[in-house]
Amino acid sequence: MRLMKMLLISITILAFSSNSHSQSEKGTLQIDSEPGGIIEAKQLTKGSRIGSFYYSPEWARGNVQLSQSRLLSNQILRYDTYNNTIELKSIKTNRVLLLLCNDVISFDMTDSSGFNHKFINSNKFPSIEEKNARSLDGFFEILVDDEFIKLLSKTTTSILKSNYNMALGVGEKNDAVIKTESFYIFRNNSLLEVPKRKRVFLEYFSSEENKLAEFMNEEKLRVTDKEDLIKLVKFLTPNDLSRNQ
Repeated sequence: MRLMKMLLISITILAFSSNSHSQSEKGTLQIDSEPGGIIEAKQLTKGSRIGSFYYSPEWARGNVQLSQSRLLSNQILRYDTYNNTIELKSIKTNRVLLLLCNDVISFDMTDSSGFNHKFINSNKFPSIEEKNARSLDGFFEILVDDEFIKLLSKTTTSILKSNYNMALGVGEKNDAVIKTESFYIFRNNSLLEVPKRKRVFLEYFSSEENKLAEFMNEEKLRVTDKEDLIKLVKFLTPNDLSRNQ
């Protein structure tokens, strides 16, 4: 009987930090072989789609805090807002690896202008009980990080399917990526989606309503503008409020 030929399977050892042992096995990368912390290999594909799933399409330097309290430092990464995953690129092999959302506590990345964006897993915050509340799976970007109040943003990405009619030759041939940014305030252990109307926004801060309304009018700030919201929430931090008494 003829002996069957043996198929050799190569196992690649990848190290992301001096404190992490990494091993690829059946398309996955395991960190210290502990539960969670699974990093899956990603195969990049191209399609007829307008727009990008990524927070920023450019790769950036950053750090990733894993759920088992291990830090992957000085990584090359980007954030996929559609799949709620983080991609890590190996410098040596140019291989792209995928970090699943539930295996990450937080991460940061520095853009080309030198600004450092900080993100935290949304499961670190209470859910919103409001009717028709948005799904918060994924990561919040931290826009204002104060001990007593935080301003967070959530980028939700969806796909608008092609509506091209071949018979008539009309419509859009390509799918389009649609991104929506919503804002949240975390205060008194409660998470609130920032309302679109000024009056509703002021009602939420009833104890500071008069001062806040005066500040908004003086600075001509809108609750629908990202930079204006950052100014408003910074104004609401205890230190700023005491200076404006």
